[in-house]
Amino acid sequence: MTHHPRIVMATVDRGPRHNYVHASIRSLYEASPDAPPVTLFVGSPSVEFLGALAQDERLTVVTTSRAEWAETVEPMTATARAAWNLNRAIAYAEGDGVILLEDDVVFARDWYDTIVRIGAVCFAKHGQESFLSGYRSYEYLRNEQDGYGQYARPFFASLCVYLTEAARLIAVEFTKDSAPFDIALGSCRLGMYS
Repeated sequence: MTHHPRIVMATVDRGPRHNYVHASIRSLYEASPDAPPVTLFVGSPSVEFLGALAQDERLTVVTTSRAEWAETVEPMTATARAAWNLNRAIAYAEGDGVILLEDDVVFARDWYDTIVRIGAVCFAKHGQESFLSGYRSYEYLRNEQDGYGQYARPFFASLCVYLTEAARLIAVEFTKDSAPFDIALGSCRLGMYS
């Protein structure tokens, strides 16, 4: 069975010198032109920093209302806000699994097909309550036979994470009120591979 996980990306306005989302989206589609549309979760009510990206037909932009921002999100620490945005991205993406991305990823050629193919091998071997991180530390690249290996503990990264639907449901509940998100996800009762 071929899986077609949805792609979600979390972003926020970091100021004109530190907004990476434009380069990341460009890299995503240059590396995998046939990748599915991206649902972009903006962690504030402001979308002006997206410029022309907000009109890109391959993207769906999800923001928050000014009322929710003022009452709930703005009082949070920056770490808690990031966790809130990442969690709502995986909560939103029901279906055939999800690939969660942060907005500063530069993609390798054919990244989407590669992570889906390796994920299928990994999940068939280790079960559906697992996730596959796109982050690989150098020390973990040795001695792989299936194109993936053990997750690089104690380091945790949520830059690019492929969760099966079963893993997504567990992660949504586990990370709901936890920050930082990557530590919460890494502490979750899921099989972790990269």
